[in-house]
Amino acid sequence: MQALPQDMSRPRRATWRRWPYALIISVCALVAYNPRLDGDLDLRHEGERLAAVDAQRAGALAFRDVYVPHGWGEDVLAPMLACRLFGDSVASLRALGSNAYVARGVLPALGAAALLVAVAAMVRRPFFVILAGVLLLLIWCEPTDRHLLGFLSLAAVAAGASGARPKWLIVGGALATAAALYSLDVGCYALGAELSWAVLDPMAMQATWKERGVAMRGRVGRLVGGAAVTALPFVAWCVWHGVLDDFLHNAYIQVFMRREIFPPKPYPNPFASSSALELARTVSLFYAPPLLSSCILALTWVFRARLPARSRSLLSWRSLALIAALSIPLTI
Repeated sequence: MQALPQDMSRPRRATWRRWPYALIISVCALVAYNPRLDGDLDLRHEGERLAAVDAQRAGALAFRDVYVPHGWGEDVLAPMLACRLFGDSVASLRALGSNAYVARGVLPALGAAALLVAVAAMVRRPFFVILAGVLLLLIWCEPTDRHLLGFLSLAAVAAGASGARPKWLIVGGALATAAALYSLDVGCYALGAELSWAVLDPMAMQATWKERGVAMRGRVGRLVGGAAVTALPFVAWCVWHGVLDDFLHNAYIQVFMRREIFPPKPYPNPFASSSALELARTVSLFYAPPLLSSCILALTWVFRARLPARSRSLLSWRSLALIAALSIPLTI
């Protein structure tokens, strides 16, 4: 990249350095956008969302009268918005964003952009953002609107991980709760990774238990405070409509009966692969990345005394964030 003029102001320097990331992310989002609305009807996903819209227009309430299988945003708010914008039809759902089996529409492309925003915030090197974009477009992974707020939450925490901008942790907590309201499993994995980092990272960075306690309280407090900013209005809405217990029961079904989060669904069995290509795909997509991330996290702990504080913090956060991001697709 061309050297920046010495007399350029700091805000202009920051803007100049960000434009390559904005360009890369915009191009990848445009390429990831799928405008095709034709195809077989998905009675399971599209049917349940159109049924939810019809029920709510008849006076039904989410959680009490309508079971929400994924999240309030994905199954209730997004279909309502699609029908309000484009009319009552399957094509309307697909135009705004369809994330089942075939990703198409506007929102899934924004989910792909959010993934690259998270990569840029964690790595801060254009080459790796380009590499992530290439892998994304080759369908090594397929982020959609379900993951959008979760990835933005991980990006916000990465911005505050160095300690120079701790207020970003509040934004990260707020976005994690918003992600849970949109799709429960995504937000829970994101917030779980963030809280784990807030507790484990000071253990590697700080020398005394007093310093560790101060760092933990500050980071956990900001994350929980941000989460509360988003959660409290939703709780107030549930209390106002008398559906708080219904929401909790709905979440219980998602978590424990449908196994959306815990106990986790099993990984694919590599020994059941029918070919060497399928075996390589299973290992590379499901086993190698979390194992590699765990090794990086362990090495960061072992060699913590030799690493600069900022490097330790970012390395540990990248590892935990990658583990969380890789766990999300297993619950789709």
